[in-house]
Amino acid sequence: MKITFYITGIVDFQDLLPAVITSIRRGHECRVYIFDCLQKKRQFYYYDQASLVNFVQSVLKANAVTCEVKFYGQHDQKAFNREFDSFTPDYIMLQNAKHRYPIWYPTSGDSKIIHFAWHMDSAQALVRGHYKAHLNVVKRSLDLAYYGSDSPDWLELSKSEKDQVSRIESRYFGNFRLESLNYNSFFDSLRLEGTKNKKTCFICEAHLKPGKDNYTEIPKFVDELLERLHKNNYYVFWKKREKGYPKEKWNSPLDFCKNSPDFIIEKDLNFPSAIVYLPYVCDASFVINTSCAYWDVKKVNMNAAMLQTKDPGSREEKYIKLVYEKGDPNAQFDLIKMHENNSWETLDCWLAMGKKINYQYIRQQSPSTKLLKYMESEFND
Repeated sequence: MKITFYITGIVDFQDLLPAVITSIRRGHECRVYIFDCLQKKRQFYYYDQASLVNFVQSVLKANAVTCEVKFYGQHDQKAFNREFDSFTPDYIMLQNAKHRYPIWYPTSGDSKIIHFAWHMDSAQALVRGHYKAHLNVVKRSLDLAYYGSDSPDWLELSKSEKDQVSRIESRYFGNFRLESLNYNSFFDSLRLEGTKNKKTCFICEAHLKPGKDNYTEIPKFVDELLERLHKNNYYVFWKKREKGYPKEKWNSPLDFCKNSPDFIIEKDLNFPSAIVYLPYVCDASFVINTSCAYWDVKKVNMNAAMLQTKDPGSREEKYIKLVYEKGDPNAQFDLIKMHENNSWETLDCWLAMGKKINYQYIRQQSPSTKLLKYMESEFND
């Protein structure tokens, strides 16, 4: 089979790179295309194209495979069309069926689209987006509920759209992000040298949005949390969100803090991604308010929790009830309400537990192999 991989954002690497490596290992002819083809929310604006291509090539080299890797910018649509026509893939794997600010979409021709879903957010994209998905691959088994004819009304899909979504085959093969922990690593921006003789803590950022998040309480809490961790001899890793260019009306909580983490990941050219590798090596991990990254962090290090700040806003309460309280077959939902009495003591108890890596679950993850076997069976049918 001939397979191409469309990368339009930094987070696409997290799910697609394991599938790239596995596809090449199984003897398929592959090409990886990286695109900066958007007008806004350009996640690759802050990277030079050579570093992106070199990153993918370095990951492949570390895992003893190779394939062509090419970059296409805002004005390269015609060049890409020529490239596409010269290769004509059987399958395309991608994670973004719809962009809010496209200058151009990479063509797909008659290739079959393997779409990697963003939890519940992709339900609308599948029916309102640019690409017609042949197979929809979900991140969590419970996410399948978002892609049936009886999907929840709060997804805001019409009856006909629900029917359209339900006609697209959706499958859960496993956790692609965590699968990366089973491959040889390559780190571009991540360093662990400063952690000697220190306990370590990973914090995954949820950025602040005007009108939705509490710009007073969240930074206040982050400041207090960082101060407390440092006093207890913790080296703190902080993963920032990469929202792209131009910067819109959002902020990192760190923009308003006096204290600072010891190591901030602003560009995550790392394999495995900092989202799963840092929980793997750190003693404790926390997500501040709701973030879908919680499930991946928790499945790596069971000593992880979501920290809810004071007056987090109605949006936070809504998604905790609709999504997080339902839990996950492979990870429980642990929420510490930091505005309640004795919450800091509860947090101290979590820290005292130390690292609890879910080794068995991680080693069981082979979704790329399962996906490729599915594709091969279909292709040879």
